[in-house]
Amino acid sequence: MKKILLNIFILLMLTNCGFSPIYMEKNSVNYHINISKIDGDTEINQFISNKIKKYSDQSYNKKYDISINSEFSKMSLAKDSTGRTSDFKLSSKITITVSYENKNQKYVFNESINIKNDTDSFEQRNYEKTIKENFASSAVNKLIIKISSLK
Repeated sequence: MKKILLNIFILLMLTNCGFSPIYMEKNSVNYHINISKIDGDTEINQFISNKIKKYSDQSYNKKYDISINSEFSKMSLAKDSTGRTSDFKLSSKITITVSYENKNQKYVFNESINIKNDTDSFEQRNYEKTIKENFASSAVNKLIIKISSLK
């Protein structure tokens, strides 16, 4: 009986410790992000613009204009004995310029990953698309943190 009461007590104490995820509240957005110019890799740019829409609220007067320039490269790292590429390096460079209150701030986000070549080209394309989405998501999360710290 004591063990049951002790377990219930510990469970109640742990669930009420005050933990809350950082990005849980979407209502904490108090600015509007307008994408004024997009250049570069279309897939990465589409992922970025979709993710930025989640963080933008048009009802606020605080407005940030951004321009996006993304580059994506797929380089061969190693080849097998038949001359077929066995390892690739996928890298992206995403440059985002934020304009607000007659000020410009430029942010550059670089990401890279080494991957093995898959024999199934369909799976390889899907994996590369997932990596591009992860690169874009990482850049947007870093951008939101930077914008939140601007004054």
